[in-house]
Amino acid sequence: MTIPLTIMILLAFLGAETFASSTDKPLESLQSTAEQGDAWAQTTLGEMYLDGNGVPRNYTQAARWFRKAAEQGNPNAQMHLGYMYGDGLGVTKDDMEAVRWYRKSAEQGHWNAQNNLGEMYANGRGVQQDYQEAARWFRKAADIGNGFAQNNLGKMYVNGLGVPKDYQEAVQWFQKAADQVIEDAQYNLAMMYANGNGVPKDCLIALDWYLRAAQRGHVNAQYNLASMYATGLGITKDYAAAINWYRKAAEQGNADAQNDLGAMYANGFGVPKDYQEAVRWFRKAAEQGNVNGQNNLAAMYADGFGVPKDPLEAAKWRSKAAGREDSNPRHDTPVSTTQSAPSSPSTVETKIVGALRKTFGEIFESLPSETDARREVERQIQNYSNGLIHLVSFQKTNGRKMDGLSQYVIYYSAEIEFVDDCMWETEIFRATRGLNNAGIFDKPGKKGERCKFENTIIFDKTEKGWQHY
Repeated sequence: MTIPLTIMILLAFLGAETFASSTDKPLESLQSTAEQGDAWAQTTLGEMYLDGNGVPRNYTQAARWFRKAAEQGNPNAQMHLGYMYGDGLGVTKDDMEAVRWYRKSAEQGHWNAQNNLGEMYANGRGVQQDYQEAARWFRKAADIGNGFAQNNLGKMYVNGLGVPKDYQEAVQWFQKAADQVIEDAQYNLAMMYANGNGVPKDCLIALDWYLRAAQRGHVNAQYNLASMYATGLGITKDYAAAINWYRKAAEQGNADAQNDLGAMYANGFGVPKDYQEAVRWFRKAAEQGNVNGQNNLAAMYADGFGVPKDPLEAAKWRSKAAGREDSNPRHDTPVSTTQSAPSSPSTVETKIVGALRKTFGEIFESLPSETDARREVERQIQNYSNGLIHLVSFQKTNGRKMDGLSQYVIYYSAEIEFVDDCMWETEIFRATRGLNNAGIFDKPGKKGERCKFENTIIFDKTEKGWQHY
C-alpha cells in the first residue's frame, strides 16, 4: 500500500517531536542530578557543554560544572578543569592553575592528566621546566597504554631530554604509539627508519609509515612523503604522487611544500608547466618567511615568468631572503598546544595532542662545508662534460638540514667556462635563470663562453660521514 506524501510528512514530524521529547527528559534528569551534587552527573554535563553535545556549546557553563565535580575529587573533572585553565576556555588562562588540577587528577592515576602534566613540565608552563619530571609523568601514562604519552616519551629518548639518548628505546615507544594510530608517532617512526636511527635504514618501511600518517592529515608526513616521490629517495620517482602530497601539505600551510609545489609547476614535473601557478605557491611560501620561496619569487620577478618583469620587486624579495629586511621568520619548532581529552578514553579516541615540540632528529656536530660542496660540484662537472667544462667560481649562499631526513642541502651560485665547443645537457644544473629547478641547461657551448647559474647539492649522513646523495 502506498502512503500519501502528506501523511508521510506528518508522520515524520510526529516522529521528530516524539524523539525531541524523549531526549529532553534525560537532559532534565541529568541537570537535576547534577544540581543535587552528583559528581558524575556534573562531569557529564560539563563535557556536554564543552563539546556542544545535546546543548549549545558554553565554555563558562562547562568550567562551572567541571569545578563542582573537581572539588569533590572527580579525576576526570579535574583533568578537564586543568585543560580549561591551560587554554583559557570559560576561565582566565592560568598555567599554574592548570598544573594544579592536572596534578590532582594525575595522582589519582588519570592517564590523560599524567600526559598533560608531563607536557607542562616539558614546556615549562606553570612550573619550572624539568625534563626528568616530564619523562617521569610520560612514563606513568605510557606504561598503562596512553598512546600520546608513549609518543612523547619516544621524543624524550630521541633528544636525550630527562633520559639518556637512546634511539632503540625511542623506536619501541614510537612503535607502541603508532600501533594505536597516533599519527605523530607514525611520522616519528617513519623518520627513524628513514634515518636509520635505532633500526636499520629502510626507505620502504619509512614510506609505509609516512603514508599512514599522511593519510590522517599529518602535514610533515605529507611533505616528507612528497619529497621521497619527487626525488626517488629509496623508491621509484613518481611526480604525480609527489604533486598530490605536496599539494595536501601546501594547503595546510607548510611553507616548504608550497615552495616545492611551485618548483614542480615551474618545471612542469607531474603537471603542465604553469609559471603563474608557480608564482602563486612561491608567494605563499615567501610570505611565511621561507627563504627558498623568497629567492624563487625574486627570480620570477627578475625574468618576468608568471608575473610582469619587475626588478624592484625582485630586489625586495632577494633582500628579504638575505635577511636585509624584516620578514616573518620560519619557525622550525611549532608552539605547543594541549587539547582536552574526551569523557570516555576507552570508547572515544583521545583528543590530547602531544605538545612536546622539540626539534626532532640528531643535531650534527659538523656539517658539509663550502669546500666539500665545491669539490663535489667540480667532480660532477668534470665527469659529465668529459673535461670540456671548467668551474671558474663557486660560492655557497645558504645551507640547511632537510626536515625529517639525515640530509643537508647547500645552495650555491657558480660560473663555468667551456674549454671547447660542446653540447652539455644534464639535470644536475637545472638553473639557467637563477631559479632553482626551473629549467634544463641544454644550449650548445662555445669555446671560451662562460655561464653563471644557481643550484643546490644534497649531502647524505652516513656512517662514514657526509657524502653527496
